[in-house]
Amino acid sequence: MKRGYGGVAIIWKKEINENIKELIDGGNRIQAIHIQQGDKPICLINVYMPSDSKNADIEYKDTLAQIDEMIEKYKDTHEIIVCGDMNGSLDRSSTPHDKILKTFCKEKCIGNTEKCPVKETFYHQNGMSKGQIDYFLFKSNSEIINKIRQIDVLDTDPENTSDHVPVILTLNSQLKKVREKATTIIAKPKWTDCDHQIYKEVINKDLPKLMQKSKGIIEQDIRNLEKLLHKAGEAAIPKYRRKIKIKSKGKAIWNEQIDKASKQSKNAYKVWRQHGAPQERSNELKIKMTAAKRILRKAQRQAYASQRESTAGKIMKASNADTKLFYKLINMQRKTPLTNTKILKLNEKTAEDGPSIMNIWQEHFQQLELHQQ
Repeated sequence: MKRGYGGVAIIWKKEINENIKELIDGGNRIQAIHIQQGDKPICLINVYMPSDSKNADIEYKDTLAQIDEMIEKYKDTHEIIVCGDMNGSLDRSSTPHDKILKTFCKEKCIGNTEKCPVKETFYHQNGMSKGQIDYFLFKSNSEIINKIRQIDVLDTDPENTSDHVPVILTLNSQLKKVREKATTIIAKPKWTDCDHQIYKEVINKDLPKLMQKSKGIIEQDIRNLEKLLHKAGEAAIPKYRRKIKIKSKGKAIWNEQIDKASKQSKNAYKVWRQHGAPQERSNELKIKMTAAKRILRKAQRQAYASQRESTAGKIMKASNADTKLFYKLINMQRKTPLTNTKILKLNEKTAEDGPSIMNIWQEHFQQLELHQQ
């Protein structure tokens, strides 16, 4: 959301980083995380619903539709908790959003629990309006309800500058130790160890043969040339395209290689600062610090490349019935507003403007939905 217009955030202690995984689902009003605990993980969906205003019903229903997508996606694998500022009440019927929220909860079999007190959570600054619009919502058959110790709605406090009061859910839950998974990446060739004479000999020997066999198909010629370059590399460079297993640490792309490079970079920076932070390029400490930063950036680039390759591989191998990947692609499309498609082709249709592109996307997803059914 635009700065100054509110938003959502989920904060946790770094000691439980290995138990938390950020989920990419939802739009800019939704944050969601996977919490590894007990026999079944929790999918915590934190939302800031649109407020009551003119023509806000469409955005309100669209946000609920995104929540519904997430519930359908994770209902069989996770315990689901939806929480946040719903900007609608389950205990009154005075606004359009109250009715929309009640209908949604009834249709999707989710709602508040009796363990939550009926108490105002919102107090308008004009002093005339108040209501309970902040909730923790659960599936009616959810086992997580039995783990609820208590739900507290705090009183207003002069130090609280918000027009909402905190709502606190306490669960009796045990976090589950997550095993570190090893990831295999291909190490960058050490060109400094390359025997240039052998490299040239292999290429000069096989390149004429490739040119003779060429049928003028550019894609095939490029693939053959790539194979030849790899062949020359394997002959001239020790441990060419060596596979390395790295264990992930922390979150996102953080792994063992980045962790090590980060510590070395911090140490080099610390020593450089302790000696007066000399700016001369020829200074030994400055050179070491710069080299350490380059190694760290290299490790980060390798991790990002591995992540992109993994995602592309999953997409290529996915079956038509893979609903999780289907929703993942939808949310990737939602969360990249700065990348605009200039032209889109589907079968024999071509679109070159925004509305036409959206119509083709809609038609494409409808066909996928019918195919899955």
